[in-house]
Amino acid sequence: MTRPPQDSSPTGVLAILGAGALMVLCCAGPVLLASGALAGVGAALHNPWLIGIGAAVLAAAIIYTATRIARHRRSAKTDTCCPPADRTDPTSPPATKRQPR
Repeated sequence: MTRPPQDSSPTGVLAILGAGALMVLCCAGPVLLASGALAGVGAALHNPWLIGIGAAVLAAAIIYTATRIARHRRSAKTDTCCPPADRTDPTSPPATKRQPR
């Protein structure tokens, strides 16, 4: 029995890593840009307050993302769905079947 040739190039792994990095930059890009700009302006002006605000914006974004992920995982583990309700109501008149024409 012969083995199929194995591709030893890391193209697939690099494509997956690149797609992941693209998603992170796309979604987190605005926050990274804003916090980096604040910190950069603060560093240029030698203003520790602006540097701190840039770091606080970045920390707030990380905390917000981490809590959303944790909340989603927590809710996915619990079965919060109710079973389907019984559609037969004893007070409603019986449904009549339509006869085909």
